[in-house]
Amino acid sequence: MPPVGPQGSRGGLITAVVVFTIGFVTSTILAIYYGVALSKAQDQIKTNTERTRLFYVESTSPQVQRLLQLAKTNVTLREHSALAASIWETQELAEALVGKDSASTTRPTGAIDKARDALAAARDKLNGIQLPPDIVGAIIALTNYATGQQQQVTDLRNTQLTAATDAAQRIKDAEELTRKAQEDVAAVIAVKQQALDDAQKAHQEYQKRAAEDHQLMDKQSQEYNAALHKHEEVEASLNKKIGDLDKEIDAFKDRLGHRRVAVEEPIVRQPDGQILSVASDDVVYINLGRADHVIEGMTFQVYDRRTGIPKLGDGMSKDNMPTGLASIEVERVNADSSECRATLQPNQHISQGDLIANLIYDRNLKYNFFIYGKFDLAQMNRPNDADRNKIMDLVHRWGGRVQRDINVDTDFVILGAEPTVDDFTSEQLQDPFYVRKKNDEEAELKAYGDLVTKATDLHIPVMNQNRFLYFIGYYEAAQR
Repeated sequence: MPPVGPQGSRGGLITAVVVFTIGFVTSTILAIYYGVALSKAQDQIKTNTERTRLFYVESTSPQVQRLLQLAKTNVTLREHSALAASIWETQELAEALVGKDSASTTRPTGAIDKARDALAAARDKLNGIQLPPDIVGAIIALTNYATGQQQQVTDLRNTQLTAATDAAQRIKDAEELTRKAQEDVAAVIAVKQQALDDAQKAHQEYQKRAAEDHQLMDKQSQEYNAALHKHEEVEASLNKKIGDLDKEIDAFKDRLGHRRVAVEEPIVRQPDGQILSVASDDVVYINLGRADHVIEGMTFQVYDRRTGIPKLGDGMSKDNMPTGLASIEVERVNADSSECRATLQPNQHISQGDLIANLIYDRNLKYNFFIYGKFDLAQMNRPNDADRNKIMDLVHRWGGRVQRDINVDTDFVILGAEPTVDDFTSEQLQDPFYVRKKNDEEAELKAYGDLVTKATDLHIPVMNQNRFLYFIGYYEAAQR
């Protein structure tokens, strides 16, 4: 260490004086400060003592001990006292009830009143829920209710989600179907367009061919018209010839009608056989047998050998019927003869040699008959079609022919009962049924008269039912 000179000693002294002065001033200031602090502390102790008297409670109670413990452990409290802890806890409870920002938190009893009002309002609005009187119980009940409602909402949401999923799937399926339908429609439109194009093309070809055909047809039409004109000329010539031939035929028919063989003599009055013998009043034998094509059931009329067979006369008259002596019916046919059952006319008798005749029968010829109308074989005044059919059957079986119409080959016309027209009242003729019936009856009567006229014009013998039955010997047999 170097030696201290006079200059260094003076500087050290000054430093020491300065340090001392600073220390003294500092000590003085601290003494003043702590004096003032002590005075304040004494005043605070006095104030706190007064305050303690106001808030003093039994420090050994469990509630105070809990609050003291809370004051020690809660770092947010500025004062670690039971009162501070109680105030803090009350404030926390009020904030928990009505919220931190509510004005009621500065007055905990107001928070309690507000909580009770809210609980009462909840009871009024939620009539279906039984809320306990205490707030915690009410909160629990409301929580359970909210939980149930939330579960229902969750279930509804799940249901909606499921429905939405199904709807989405259906929408997807519908979109797929729509897409396919659109594709099908597009395909159909394409086919339709192709068909239209083909049709248009075919139509154009048809028009082209039609034009060509039209030209060809015009040419052919001209040729056909020329040929037709020639044919018309030929047809006119042929029609003239046909007209001339028709006139000749009509004249021939007229001459033939006037020159027709008089059937009254060679046919109607011609006997077919005679009586060989008379066994009794109702059994006779005739000279016709199997060789003469006689069959069982055939009938003949018997006439006197001296007077012969009567003329036809007026065939439609009801008078002068050709009754003869009797009618006979063949019961057994032999080779050259037949046994017959006889039905005598009143006051008449049969003798050997008497004549027999049946207008239908002829051993060598077949006569032509036209049979028309309704017949009444049983004489019951009930004409019917069945009896006409029976007469037609007799004609067939006994060797004649039945024609469908009258012509120059017809030998006899046999007519049934003449049709009648009922006398309908004016009231009946208001009914379409009776009008139609009258028209039908008038049409039948006209047809009947037209047939008689036609037969007369052709000079064909016409006879009614009964006259015909007598001429074939079937009058009595028809009534059995």
